[in-house]
Amino acid sequence: MASPAAASAQGPAFSALIAKGAIPRPDMAIYVEPTMLDIYVAHMGFFLCDIKVIGKSAYFGVPELGVDALKGAHAVLEAIWRYSAELSASEKHALVGSGFVLPTGIQGGGYIAVPGECTISMIAKIPPGVRLDDVCAGLEAAARAASMDSRIELQFSYPAPRDHPIGGKPFESHLDEARLGRLVSAIRAVRPERGNIEAAPYWSELPILSALGVPGVYFAPGRHSDLPHDGRERQPPGLL
Repeated sequence: MASPAAASAQGPAFSALIAKGAIPRPDMAIYVEPTMLDIYVAHMGFFLCDIKVIGKSAYFGVPELGVDALKGAHAVLEAIWRYSAELSASEKHALVGSGFVLPTGIQGGGYIAVPGECTISMIAKIPPGVRLDDVCAGLEAAARAASMDSRIELQFSYPAPRDHPIGGKPFESHLDEARLGRLVSAIRAVRPERGNIEAAPYWSELPILSALGVPGVYFAPGRHSDLPHDGRERQPPGLL
């Protein structure tokens, strides 16, 4: 998955050409994300979220004049972990598994003052069949309910829109069994141990083509961990 500041423009641009009729609509797409020559037919959706916890700074000698944002963040984190456990306990997708929310960082505070602000960063994993909007609403409700001090303010931002205003939608291939079977047979004629049907452990751009009625899968040599994680754009989709 590309960094929040550098999403690939190739998939959306190519899909826009199809939508406008500038190029023919393909019957099938093979998107060349690395899969170790297996076939990925599903992947998670995701969103990134930053929660800014706003209190009031005060000199450490008179802490009663402040509102401790870190203390507020502690309550919010506890609520996020409980909400994540609820998501994980819900119904699991056969290939993608269950969803969760993972806090990945917290920034704020200093040395000699009641911290007036801090920011909690997190990422949500969303399996096929679950809506980003529903997970987002649940997250915000859980965080707001955890804020026991009415003087604490929470601000939510979503810095990585893809094919949804706050993130990327989950994907499940609608490729028919006959085409999928031919692809598996072609792979196993050369590499009998490959061509396994699996889910991608990342988000990529097939949902954008799928929304246009183009079925597809991910397939390519290499492993995803070999890709750079510095936000460089991915390869364009290969089309059949």
